[in-house]
Amino acid sequence: MNHRSRFGIASLTSLLLLTLPLSTCTSDSPANRVDRLLGRLAEYGYSGTIAVAVEGGSTFEGAYGFSDAERRVPMTTDARFDIGSLTKPFTAALVLKLQEEGALSTGDSLGALLPDVPADKAGITIHELLTHSSGLVRSAVRLGVSGESTREEFLASVMGSDLLFTPGERFEYSDTGYDLLAAISERVTGRPWAELLRERILQPAGLRVTGYAGGTLEASDSVGPIAWSYAAPFAVPWQEDRKGPSSPSWYNRGSGGLVSTAGELRQWATALWDGKILSPASLEMMTSPQVVAGDGRSYGYGWFITETDHGRLVYHGGDIAGYKAHLAHYLEQGLIFAVLHSVYGWERVTDRYAIAAWFGEGPPLPPSPTGGSDIAEVGGTYRAGASVSVVWPEAGRLALQTTGQPLVGAVFAASGTEADERARDTEAVMAALDRGDISALQSLLRERDLAAGLGRRMMGIWASLAERFGPADDWTVLGSQPAQDGTVVSIVRIRRGQRTDLMRFIWRGGALVAVGGPEDLGGPTAVFMPVGPGRAARFEPATGRTSIITFDPLLDPDRLTIRLGDGEVDAVRDRDDVVMPPKRSLVRELMPVILQSGIEQGIRRYERLAANDAAWVETGEDALNSLGYALLRTDAVNPAVALFRYVTQVYPDSWNAWDSLGEAQLAAGDTLAGRRSYAQSLRLNPDNETAREIVGAANAPE
Repeated sequence: MNHRSRFGIASLTSLLLLTLPLSTCTSDSPANRVDRLLGRLAEYGYSGTIAVAVEGGSTFEGAYGFSDAERRVPMTTDARFDIGSLTKPFTAALVLKLQEEGALSTGDSLGALLPDVPADKAGITIHELLTHSSGLVRSAVRLGVSGESTREEFLASVMGSDLLFTPGERFEYSDTGYDLLAAISERVTGRPWAELLRERILQPAGLRVTGYAGGTLEASDSVGPIAWSYAAPFAVPWQEDRKGPSSPSWYNRGSGGLVSTAGELRQWATALWDGKILSPASLEMMTSPQVVAGDGRSYGYGWFITETDHGRLVYHGGDIAGYKAHLAHYLEQGLIFAVLHSVYGWERVTDRYAIAAWFGEGPPLPPSPTGGSDIAEVGGTYRAGASVSVVWPEAGRLALQTTGQPLVGAVFAASGTEADERARDTEAVMAALDRGDISALQSLLRERDLAAGLGRRMMGIWASLAERFGPADDWTVLGSQPAQDGTVVSIVRIRRGQRTDLMRFIWRGGALVAVGGPEDLGGPTAVFMPVGPGRAARFEPATGRTSIITFDPLLDPDRLTIRLGDGEVDAVRDRDDVVMPPKRSLVRELMPVILQSGIEQGIRRYERLAANDAAWVETGEDALNSLGYALLRTDAVNPAVALFRYVTQVYPDSWNAWDSLGEAQLAAGDTLAGRRSYAQSLRLNPDNETAREIVGAANAPE
């Protein structure tokens, strides 16, 4: 059957390409609204790409921020991202393709498709795997499946696991079910999963670079850059948090692991709805509600389905290690959106704000950062009632570590949201814990948490901490702030003698659903960008609002005002009680300098920092050592060798410095120099077994 193309996508190569009719390319056109929003947010730390298809042939692409933040490499539209769970629609399409070919059916059971299936799983159907209603655990990692596990080991682990509920009883998202679909596809066809996916799905859609990060579908660097992901939110990301795409394994084979571009995701969705992949009947099965998924949504085969103000929406997302992917098709509007990003903390921009901007419903733009030298005058400790904010300049920005809900609410653009109420709830929970009042605690945790036994577990954890470290001397609710997933996070600081712990309380819908800690967590810290003399701003992705700090170092040097909407909070500098902020990482400070300006410039910068005790940056041998290994992880081997050589000059009696230099020299291929450095390390520390092995191997007879 011939299918008329609804979208007619052309190949795009520019950073930003508009093929919308000129009459629609006004300053307030949908594409311009999206471009303005993402371009402005990139100035606040966002990095990502977008590709849009409009029925009738119009297209839009954009790239924002950096694909490699250390080297300041601009993002391009051909950058490849790990798309995580957005792999699932590809898997579902392949299963339906195999059904068209007669290899299996959505009604087939595991007992009919696989050998030695236990009785409790024999009746699970392909339909239940596709709709997350099988009762299997969410991730096979919980079953001990690792990156080295074989398919048969994966199958044995799944078959030996306990079901969470009776198959078909309800929807509960399960990566394991989709990984099992990949294993079944291999068993019934006798073909490797990657080959099946390429031949049946990727090639018919004309996809050139979409595939797994390793293995059969590995795409070489010649087809486009990798967008590195970063775990540092709301600021310029740094190497120590950097990650690349995941490698395929049996805990993310059918459920995740694909790498793609925004343009190819748009192309894939266009091909799917144009009938180039599946028959009309299969596409109807795939995109029709099959089970109720909660929150007003249904789930088809590999797609969520919901009704919106703009008509029916079919979509799926992916979220892994700082990467976020979102593919959405508004059926009545004839609109396809593919949005990708690579910095943790901007999830709502990808799956909400970028699309909202297209419809004219995006958040207000924050002011454009302009830089400002007067932020250096603002550092210090500020108080607003019981709230405290420690403020310091960092890399041309203003950092605030804040405690107490009035200031936390203003800094994190959370004032007037449920975060204020959750801060009060957290106070009550902590008071009940401190008193040992289990009845009061359970009443505070709401009925759903009482049923889960969370109250008794919390009381047990509190008692065990008191037994190990002594009773709490005091505790402080540092504040509550909204998170990207709709939860609210409250952070509590607990002091026991010389020990200080921080605990996270996670609230959803007014109920406490999880507690984390004790952990070494930083307090609520935010970074503001200078936006003019006496002003700095911060965009909060969780709420879509912008907080503005105003200050006047000349006329009123001891006051900060934090404005959020129509409200404001004044904080006054406390010159008698100066709280030092946490020292920032030397890696974060010097990695960009070294990669952009060279190791000599980096060492000169370090020496200036080391000479200035007020620099609030980690210095010393350990900090230099961490920086050297960060350079090695970035494949900046020669700068690492030079840095470690500098460390041996500053700390000539440190066996560890010589050991690190030797490791870097071997990595650079300078075997003779590396062995000499290890020999010096061994002279300084005869117990250095690594050095002994390397030096001994060099002296061993042929």
